Amino acid sequence: MIRDEVANVGDVTSFVGRRSETTEITRLFDRARSVTLTGPGGVGKTRLALRIAATLDQRFPDGVVIIELAELRDAALLEDVLIEALGLHRRSTESAMNVLVEHLRARKILLVFDNCEHLAAGCAALFAVLLNRCTTLTLLATSRQALSVRGEHVYPVPPLQPTDAHRLFTDRAAAVVPGFTESGDDVAQVCERLDGLPLAIELAAARIKALTPAQLRDRLTMSMLTDHVADTTPRHRTLRDTIEWSFRLCAPSEQNLWALSTVFHGSFDLEAAEYVCGSAAGGPVLDLIEGLLDKSVLVRGDSNGIVRYRMLETLREYGREKLIGSGEESTALRRHRDWFDRLSAQADAEAVSPRQREWYGRLRDEHANIREAIAWSLTVPGEAGVAVRMAARSEEYWVMRGSLGEARDRLRRACAAARAEDVDGAAIAFALRTEAMFAIWQSDLVAARELLTEARALAGTDEILGAQIGHTEGFLELLLMNVDGAATLISDAVATFDRHARLPEPHLLFLDGVIKSYSSGLATARAAVQRNLDVCTGARAEFSLIGALFGQALVEVQFGDVEVALRAATTGLRMAEGFRFERVAMAAYLVEALAWIAHQQGDLTRAATVFGIAATGWQDLGASPDIAVNFIHQHRRDTTRKALGSKRFDELWLRGKDMSIAEAWKFMLEPRDEPGPLTRRENEIAALVAQGKSNRDIAAELVVSVRTVDTHIQHILDKLAAKSRVQIANWMNETRT
Repeated sequence: MIRDEVANVGDVTSFVGRRSETTEITRLFDRARSVTLTGPGGVGKTRLALRIAATLDQRFPDGVVIIELAELRDAALLEDVLIEALGLHRRSTESAMNVLVEHLRARKILLVFDNCEHLAAGCAALFAVLLNRCTTLTLLATSRQALSVRGEHVYPVPPLQPTDAHRLFTDRAAAVVPGFTESGDDVAQVCERLDGLPLAIELAAARIKALTPAQLRDRLTMSMLTDHVADTTPRHRTLRDTIEWSFRLCAPSEQNLWALSTVFHGSFDLEAAEYVCGSAAGGPVLDLIEGLLDKSVLVRGDSNGIVRYRMLETLREYGREKLIGSGEESTALRRHRDWFDRLSAQADAEAVSPRQREWYGRLRDEHANIREAIAWSLTVPGEAGVAVRMAARSEEYWVMRGSLGEARDRLRRACAAARAEDVDGAAIAFALRTEAMFAIWQSDLVAARELLTEARALAGTDEILGAQIGHTEGFLELLLMNVDGAATLISDAVATFDRHARLPEPHLLFLDGVIKSYSSGLATARAAVQRNLDVCTGARAEFSLIGALFGQALVEVQFGDVEVALRAATTGLRMAEGFRFERVAMAAYLVEALAWIAHQQGDLTRAATVFGIAATGWQDLGASPDIAVNFIHQHRRDTTRKALGSKRFDELWLRGKDMSIAEAWKFMLEPRDEPGPLTRRENEIAALVAQGKSNRDIAAELVVSVRTVDTHIQHILDKLAAKSRVQIANWMNETRT
């Protein structure tokens, strides 16, 4: 969750009370860099943390980021989850902590970690390093226990005051019974017996649809007399009993769905619920979901035009206990895995289609569920084959998401399990090839070579699999600057797909066009580039089309028409801007292309600035331009530096590097009057300078004052970082050439 979402917290349901707590915690941050809100489940830690984050927003110019940990079970993934939340990427050769420190140490940012209790030791270790090495960083955490980090300020979140508890009950009851304004002692007694716990009050208020406050009070009294858990605090026992009471008020089929739906992680949609829970729920799933929504057991949300349902973690934990006790957990988990196996296969099959953007959004929403489905398959004997297939799907999605470290780790574990279970070698070979592609995107070329060698040994005689491996081998050879070897591999791979009447992947066609520009000439390269553009346009695959436009920009800026390159790069960047988390992967390449184009146009000041903007993109992507776009990047960067001088280049590069996202986007995409650094009049004057004419001669020819010519020439010197008229003349001659 980022700043815009933090600012809107509380829009769905009103935020009641907590004025004094908000003031006290806000003041804590005047002297503290780490604050932990503690308290039992249901006391309102998360809502209060989000309110604090919204209140403190203006203190943190570099942003407020929410990291939700309820879905995470493995503390070893904490750093990767934080990298993902920050929108960063990393090379496998770079430690996750170094990536985080490099990004955070100079930023004034607030990180809010929600639900830390089950990962307390891991969070404490992470916080200790971040606080020590990133001196402008501030942390806010919620946990049922203190994290014991040096410098941590612990704030126990109390139950609501009686007045606020009453207001909360009335507010939530009015949501289910419009016009409810009960102000008598019955509501006060309900809130008192619920000990002011917000979650318990909200659950109780939902019952007003069927009960009067007096009936509710009496039923609560009866419920609270039994089923206490001896090893929990009184407040927590109250919450548990409230949940138990809410469970008892559900119909048996609603209870079944409550328990069964706890196999989902994060959120889920109706289709998934019907497949996973339908046969065991005991009733129409849609009707049961509506019942659980009415009872505040499920929370409704919308994403990508689909309604999704989420269960509060406390309710989920209770429902999971019921599922385990029923003996149905194993069956439900298998159906959960089967559903997401099928879903990921469909997403993979339609990766290059009009549904491309829709599938990327769907996979993002189901990320936690897919992660858990693969994890389950790795723990159950005989299921490694499914795990290795699932882990190798939707390659472009993982690249765009930036979760390559997580994806590679999952592939390694899946391949290891598959070898142990003697899974078909072709499935393992394809997974190794996919991991090699991820390694290349992370600039880990040594590991990619090893993975491809093993994949090739396992591939057998399957020609399509061989072409897929050849595609990745060709990509690797290109980055190693073995153009001839890359050309052979890529050409053979394209020919194999064509021979089998299979459409080559857009990335393979992209490589084919780029390599042909070096090995076969511009006309042949343009034909290959156009084929890629036609394939992506015909399929209406937006993300793939962005990559194809980068390919066109690369070929044209190197060997063809720089204006065509500029149109391709800016069109691709505008398309990338329309994506959300997906934009960063291709943005670095497109911004880099704009730097090359500015260099080609002779606008060296702009080129140096855009190289700086691109540096931020490469850093966030977790890749190095010296590897990803090696020889083009190095040549154009170095010649720009030489022409401007190191000092001036570094100044402009840092200017671009330090731009905010909004500033950089505006700088790159706002229309310019002229393609080069000079206006039309300045180009005219520079041309006359190159002819050896004096300022007075130029003034007479253009019918302007000498003072006007003096001013224009000073602007030209500044824009070209030049010191003399001779340098202006040289620049004009080079530009013409």
